[in-house]
Amino acid sequence: MGLRDFFRRPPVEMRSNETLAALGATWLATPGTKFPAEALAVTAACVGVISGQLAGLPVRVYRFDGESRIEALAHPFARLVRRGPNPWQSWPDFVEWMAASALLTGNALAEVITDRTGRVTGLHPIRWGLVRVELVHPGRVIDLPPGSSLAVM
Repeated sequence: MGLRDFFRRPPVEMRSNETLAALGATWLATPGTKFPAEALAVTAACVGVISGQLAGLPVRVYRFDGESRIEALAHPFARLVRRGPNPWQSWPDFVEWMAASALLTGNALAEVITDRTGRVTGLHPIRWGLVRVELVHPGRVIDLPPGSSLAVM
């Protein structure tokens, strides 16, 4: 063994994708991996930054009076933003949840809670993975959480 052989790199063993798959390697969009993007630290960091920035934007509700706009503090949506959409989330938390869901799954879904008069009193986020989509009538699609007792007429 000469000095030149000492600095020579050993040959790199090349393996095909089939061999790596047999060893248990997984890639994005590989069948059998349910949420591969969520497992990547880079994806989680990017989603956190984007959804956190969206959640930090100010929210104001305006009504138009002729050519001018006036902030509508008594509007039901403005009240929802001020007090939070549900008992366990503030408005920024809710927006961050919805933005992260849209970025990771392509969809964000919330249940609209109303009082007896039909006024919106709350929003409950629903994880997209817990929803089953059904075609009810041609061209009409509804989203049902498993175990839902919703009757569609």
